[in-house]
Amino acid sequence: MKTVLVLGGGMMGRAIARILAKDFAVTVADISPDVRTAFKNTECITTLIADVSDRYITALAKKFDCIVTALPGKIAFSVLKNVIRAGRPIVDISFFDEDPYRLQELARKHRTPLIIDFGIAPGLSNLMLGRQMTLMQVEKFVCYCGGLPEHAEASWFYKAPFEIASAMDICTRPARMRMNDEIVVQSAMSDYEIVYFDGIGGLEAFATDGLRTLLNLPVPMMIEKTLRHIGFRRIIRPFIDSGFFSEEPIAMHGVLVSPFEITEKLLRKAWALAPEEKEFTALRLLFEGGNSRFVYDLVDRGDRELGMTSMARLVGYTCASMVHAFAEGLVEKPGIIPPEEIGMQSDVANFVLNFLASHGVQFTIRFANTESRA
Repeated sequence: MKTVLVLGGGMMGRAIARILAKDFAVTVADISPDVRTAFKNTECITTLIADVSDRYITALAKKFDCIVTALPGKIAFSVLKNVIRAGRPIVDISFFDEDPYRLQELARKHRTPLIIDFGIAPGLSNLMLGRQMTLMQVEKFVCYCGGLPEHAEASWFYKAPFEIASAMDICTRPARMRMNDEIVVQSAMSDYEIVYFDGIGGLEAFATDGLRTLLNLPVPMMIEKTLRHIGFRRIIRPFIDSGFFSEEPIAMHGVLVSPFEITEKLLRKAWALAPEEKEFTALRLLFEGGNSRFVYDLVDRGDRELGMTSMARLVGYTCASMVHAFAEGLVEKPGIIPPEEIGMQSDVANFVLNFLASHGVQFTIRFANTESRA
């Protein structure tokens, strides 16, 4: 494998491309001309202005050895239908609403391995649960994850390290979870608690809808929670309750407008990280079963030298690890492959974790009063 096509030149797509360009010939395709500006001083990355939602993307994808899809969730599913037909291995980080298994028959027909949701959470969190299930009987799993500015400003207590619309969706999408071995649905931002991280302090955590394919696993209790600075939930709730995050159009001066789209446009500035602003991503994975309790913590503060946020760095290296796994021939099975399935394959899981460790991405593990490194 020598060539990789990255579909999507946003914050995550740019990070993935820069990481992969160290070992592969990378082309980044995006509908926005800004993609050329983003890579104007990067000779090893080719840029292409293209409407990736067009059917011709199948013919383009066939020219490459591997495809990465880093697209807005609203278009990712339909784009994947066309990319799958190229028969090339795909790593997707797009987080779309549709059931990924609706693509199963198409992927198998075209002999296309499609790794879905291979970012951080979902992604690395899923892989770690799959891996842990091979080591113990997991009865409870809780995932805490959030990308945040180092300092919380009282106006919002938040800055977004990824697409604003996605950050807004997190606050409103009903949260699916497993309780007593049954799938239940709670309102977004429910099940509130405060958790503490070394070197960071207290963060608020609330239920969000990030378990996705994990809901199919035989783990009696599972929940995903998003991390924010203390105060965010109190600030944001009145805006949600008042309809600012609603996608139902309202009439204004004889024109139908979307409150969600207006709010999203306004928050692009309010929630934007300043160029030199310090930030971090925190991930905690809790596993319980029998008399055992494991806590995996990961805190990353980005790469200021490369201008890469912590979220982009973590998603970038996690995604890149799977491209390298494809290049090594470790994954060949056609069809939909969720990250937890990768975690259950010790050779591939170890390859991914070793790749991440080689780039400074490591968990601190706590079991009772014992600490070690993985």
